[in-house]
Amino acid sequence: MELIAIRLRKLSQKSEKHFNNSRILVAGFAIADLIGALLLALPVADRTGRSCGFINALFTSTAALSATGLSVMPSYASWSVLGQTIVIGLVQIGGIGFVTMLGVVFLFTGQQITLKERLIIQESLNQNHLQGMVQLVKNIGFGTLLIEGAAAAVLTARFAASSPSLMHAAGLGVFQSISSFCSAGIDVLGDSSLTKYVSDPIINLVIMALIIAGSLGFTVGLDLLRVYRGSARKRQTLTAAYRHLKLHTKIVLEMTAVLILFGALFFFAAEYSNPASFGALSPPAKIWAAFFQSVSARTAGYYTVAPENLTMSSQFFILLLMFVGGPPVGTAGGVKTVTLFIIVISALSVIRGRNIIISHNRQIHLGVLQGALAVVIVSVVIVITGTMLLSVTEKHMTGFQPQFMDFLFEIVAGVSTAGMTMGMTPYLSPAGKLILCACMFLGRVGPVTVAISLAAQQMRADLGVHYPEETVIIS
Repeated sequence: MELIAIRLRKLSQKSEKHFNNSRILVAGFAIADLIGALLLALPVADRTGRSCGFINALFTSTAALSATGLSVMPSYASWSVLGQTIVIGLVQIGGIGFVTMLGVVFLFTGQQITLKERLIIQESLNQNHLQGMVQLVKNIGFGTLLIEGAAAAVLTARFAASSPSLMHAAGLGVFQSISSFCSAGIDVLGDSSLTKYVSDPIINLVIMALIIAGSLGFTVGLDLLRVYRGSARKRQTLTAAYRHLKLHTKIVLEMTAVLILFGALFFFAAEYSNPASFGALSPPAKIWAAFFQSVSARTAGYYTVAPENLTMSSQFFILLLMFVGGPPVGTAGGVKTVTLFIIVISALSVIRGRNIIISHNRQIHLGVLQGALAVVIVSVVIVITGTMLLSVTEKHMTGFQPQFMDFLFEIVAGVSTAGMTMGMTPYLSPAGKLILCACMFLGRVGPVTVAISLAAQQMRADLGVHYPEETVIIS
């Protein structure tokens, strides 16, 4: 009995420590959100010199921090240079995580990262081991600077051809580079996202590369770098090198490739003859538009063809892509591609008569499936609740006639932090804006916190207490 009591006490201490770390992550996001809202509410942040109002500022701050492209005010016309700087700063903090960003600042200023801060960083990045947290933060900081800097230079050169000055082109390049890498989907190019660049290969390639690189995350990036160095030294073939990747990396790469290719084929086929979308485009432009829509819909929220001009089947498919989102431990939102993979492969295991989950000759812990189901269920509950509330508060809108698809699309875009919209966002009432703020906040911190919590509980030592089994009927 004494041994059991000691183990229960240790487990309670671990639970309390984990709960405190999760609470710090949520509280930190909320504080950063509030500070961002207060800054954006200042008159100097608005192009007109008048305050935009606290609710509009809060909505913009939440959208930026959660890397959601939804906007009640066009960024290019509403915010001053200071306001745009605050917005893109919030995007950068939200994209790589405020805890990680704080760690980067500490390292650049020469301050030490304490054990408590390392534990919080470990939890915010969903890492299994505490060792190497400082080096990981360094890699994230330098990697982010390198990728965003290189992309900003290319985009600046492209925008310089149509900008009034090199400084203006540089501002556009830096803003779009950070926003794309952080999967925010916020732009300062105009009121129609990237539609005028639908057939531009440079803009399409750079923006898509940034979105994919940011969503993959540095965990995958560092694993790829590790295997590349090893294979180059041993002169291994690509197939041999691929076998040395971690299971997480393999799943992320395979799911990303499948979703991008399948999505592009779907959009190309569904919109090929639609005169409101792809119909008037040349064949190469249709291919660019199909791939861009497939890449951006899952996480960024940019578009080169307006979603409201797509067929209903494409709009519903975008809903599914937004809900799935991108890989974990990256800048993407949604329930995550690995979550979808785990649920699908678990279902296939049941169909094949297996009671274990196997992928790439590796057995996956049952707790991972439980965490995946929890994330999906929590997300579905938030979507249903948000859609019902929004349909009540926004049933009589001024300047916009909403349909059910508009409500559902808006809420899924907020919960998944993908940020695509059917054009409803600027017409939201104050109540509607607050509902979407809550959805974006929960979409960014809620499902992730649940997943981390359940994963941590499942990985703890077994207490040795077993209960009798009993069968229930499920079909």
